Amino acid sequence: MLILEIFMPLISLGITIICCTAFCKAFRRAREEQLDREERRDRPSIYVIPFPAVSYDNEDIHRPPRYSTSEFYGPPPAYNEVEMKPEFIHPELPPAYSEVSNTPVFPLQP
Repeated sequence: MLILEIFMPLISLGITIICCTAFCKAFRRAREEQLDREERRDRPSIYVIPFPAVSYDNEDIHRPPRYSTSEFYGPPPAYNEVEMKPEFIHPELPPAYSEVSNTPVFPLQP
């Protein structure tokens, strides 16, 4: 009986390891086959939209782009100079934390 108590857990552990190894190999093989099928599949065509045919001078090609300079905006004010807009200021202060409000959030309808 002592031999069975020692060897049964070892045998079951060995069988479990063999089964797990077999499952891992099977799943890896299936994944590799799936990746191979995806690689062999025809890839969709890539369409290139050409730029409009505009004659460029040789110097214009290497020059940075021109941006519209008709409107110029000054830099924003410094952070310490910015004031809160009046529509965001609440007219009354919130209640103190020590006050308890007994009004129900959802009043009961009679």
